[in-house]
Amino acid sequence: MANIGRFISPAKIKQEAFVDENVDEKKLSNSILTCQQLYTKEILGTALYDQINTQIENATLTSNNNTLLTSYIQPALKYWVLYDVLPLLSLQITNKGVIKKRSENTEQATAEEILMMKEYFKNLAERWDEKTRLYLIENSATFTLYLNPGTGADNIHPKGLTYGTGWFLGNT
Repeated sequence: MANIGRFISPAKIKQEAFVDENVDEKKLSNSILTCQQLYTKEILGTALYDQINTQIENATLTSNNNTLLTSYIQPALKYWVLYDVLPLLSLQITNKGVIKKRSENTEQATAEEILMMKEYFKNLAERWDEKTRLYLIENSATFTLYLNPGTGADNIHPKGLTYGTGWFLGNT
């Protein structure tokens, strides 16, 4: 796939999430594309993901895909973006190395506080992913590509569960 359309804009994330207006849109844009590939594609599967991406690129989004996008995919994606970008907001890679931005009037969050926020955003994103998955199952007649993601080693089949836990099998 040559072009990847953004399923959500940095402006929408700033408007609807817990992000200041002065956050660098380049960081958000890069994170959007990463999160779409890592998380959204796993929920939708290759065929449905590619269909929505093509429709966004060509400005031909169908009513059903628009509902899926605005009511389910975007809420999950904005939290995945926050989860992904959070550790990078105060750091910058330069020709001098990795630097940490500081201000005289602010205090840097601790690593523990950042991890707590990441976990919060991850939990929200996973809950929205689960809602998306259930919506697609309920409307599988409308979204036929969800159950038929195609064949081939590089095709991603939709994720059956959106979150899970480890199992402790005892000391074996």
